[in-house]
Amino acid sequence: MSEQMSTTRVIAASPERVFAVLADPANHQEIEPTDWVRAAVDVAPIDHVGQMFSVNMYLEQAGGDYVMENKVTDFEQDRVIGWWPGQTPRVARGRPAAGGGGTTSRRRATARRSR
Repeated sequence: MSEQMSTTRVIAASPERVFAVLADPANHQEIEPTDWVRAAVDVAPIDHVGQMFSVNMYLEQAGGDYVMENKVTDFEQDRVIGWWPGQTPRVARGRPAAGGGGTTSRRRATARRSR
């Protein structure tokens, strides 16, 4: 059985502004609800499906410093952005590579104008 969670949050900003923040890995440390994200390794803005980007992370229970590689799965400029965290070239769509690893969590954001 697969489990899914969904949440909706209203943000007092235009969809374009919200999208710009999410599309810039350098901002992820500021928007992550935990203090695990430290800094972007890849500072190029997210701009296409299939793009890989990395961020430096820290979690004591995971051995301290590590790098999280992410694969962009959804991209519509100023509207939709999503990625699978924990991806490496050996992992596709959240399925672990031979020998384990990877994750099945997914992040997706859809920017919509309030009515």
